Amino acid sequence: FGLYWAAHRYTVNQNPDGYHRLLDRFGEPDHLFMRHGRAFLLGDHETMIEVLPAVIAQLRQQGDHLPAERAEVNLMVALLNTGRLTEHEEMAERLLDRYRASGPPTLVNWTLTSLGYGAAFQGRLDEADAWFDQALEVPVPPRTHTPSLAHRAGRTFRRGEHQQAYRILRTHVATILDTDNMQAGLLAAIEYVNMMTDAGRLPQAVRVVHHLETTGLLETEHWRRLIAPAALDEAADDEPSSSGLGPELDGRRMLTWIADDLDELDRAGVE
Repeated sequence: FGLYWAAHRYTVNQNPDGYHRLLDRFGEPDHLFMRHGRAFLLGDHETMIEVLPAVIAQLRQQGDHLPAERAEVNLMVALLNTGRLTEHEEMAERLLDRYRASGPPTLVNWTLTSLGYGAAFQGRLDEADAWFDQALEVPVPPRTHTPSLAHRAGRTFRRGEHQQAYRILRTHVATILDTDNMQAGLLAAIEYVNMMTDAGRLPQAVRVVHHLETTGLLETEHWRRLIAPAALDEAADDEPSSSGLGPELDGRRMLTWIADDLDELDRAGVE
């Protein structure tokens, strides 16, 4: 069970090599939970959809109800990431009713956020913003794994309050770095790319697009749709090595670079 939950932490850190070293040390049991853990770590969403119903049932049978809720959220997200958007929406709305009635708030936030991404993937941007706004209103504990502050930064930027948006995103990136949550860093990077594109800073946006291309996130057309087209077009015509942030850049260095750039924009008072 410990190795299973370790897979979740190493996924958040985006550190599969570290997890494999852990398995080399302790071995990898032939267990249903480990199939889920490895699939989660590798972003194998199809395998997650295959094994998670049985994982959820077993967790509930042995009385581990909170881990079972987390596994249900993982299934919801796997449906989102495989483009099974109708199934995703049905499941997310069902979970939202449950979590609104009984909590915890973090799962309400995550489910609202997932519904927002599902709407955004289908081009229903006003609906997506409405879901994200609802997620922002849910009080969650400090340092919670949630992209809500990144969404707030994006909304603030689109209202024309650029300096405030840079500060909000900078605060969010600092928390990501402090908690070593490189998974959340990918979503913060998307907001950064879109802000920089709209601000006329395409070279900075393209640098981060090149990094995102190395993570596998942009292999899915749904996620590519959330990136400013101008940044994707420019990145397609630009050699990654010319950006100064090539494939060798890991998530932490990328986020540190973003934080430094946002600091510079704040100091310079650049809109």
